[in-house]
Amino acid sequence: CITLRTYWNCIKKNARDCKGDLNYLTVRTGVKNKMKQHNCSVTGATVDPAKEKPSEPTIPAECSYQGKQVFRHCGLFGDPHLSTFNGEFQTCKVQGAWPLVNNEHLTVQVTNDPVIGDSGATATSKLTVVIKKNARCASDNFVMYQAQTDDLPGSFYDGHTFYGKHKSVELLEIEEGKHVEINIRYIATTIVVRQIGRYFTFAIKMPEEIVNNSHSATSNGLCYRGCPLSERINYQEFLASKQDIVDNLSENSANIQMLRKDAELICREANVVDFYFDSCVFDLMTTGDQNFTLAALSALQD
Repeated sequence: CITLRTYWNCIKKNARDCKGDLNYLTVRTGVKNKMKQHNCSVTGATVDPAKEKPSEPTIPAECSYQGKQVFRHCGLFGDPHLSTFNGEFQTCKVQGAWPLVNNEHLTVQVTNDPVIGDSGATATSKLTVVIKKNARCASDNFVMYQAQTDDLPGSFYDGHTFYGKHKSVELLEIEEGKHVEINIRYIATTIVVRQIGRYFTFAIKMPEEIVNNSHSATSNGLCYRGCPLSERINYQEFLASKQDIVDNLSENSANIQMLRKDAELICREANVVDFYFDSCVFDLMTTGDQNFTLAALSALQD
């Protein structure tokens, strides 16, 4: 009776606009007859939509991270600069394809190509995320996301934007062609990818327990162990000196593309600090590309 009475009240509210409509008249007669069959009065309780809120679906424990909410971060941006899960800050050459994260849950790989011009600098031009299968929560196959220069898709490789009944794996397009986020809820992990100019920045937040449990022979990504010593650039030594070339940036020493004082002014105005300020200055001096200023700022925020 509550349902029929609610329906009847709705019908009466629309009487003026619908009284000449055959479908309306048919429905009105049908509801009236049903009320008579069930001995329902026209006055009494009705459904209040404001109080009838759908219950939230219960997420299985295995699809919701149950560990401590203590997180580690890793990021890669610019020429390229790396902040590892262990809190180390490095500037590296790492030209070509390199793994950033590789554990039982996912793999992230980047490709760094030479920046246009003769600076000798490299930057990330391609990024691939492979989320390994989790049939109970997400997909019974791997899930892949791939971005390359001038193409930051708003969906996974097969067009989906989420997997699993509870969206355990979900891709959010924050700004078309410029900013996406991937959430993997059963491991409480968030990946942020931005395209700034022609190149990408990458950031990941992952529970400390998962990071610590992933240290093994197969977990050889840069986020865990940093860049090999042979690939590292001593940016602090360079910035502390008055050199006009970066000796170990490439096989042939790279010439400065912007004066230090100009680079420092631009980076100071961008409000980047500490490692991100140094990285900003280094990138502007080695490339002259002011997009790297925004890359440093975005990396700091992420």
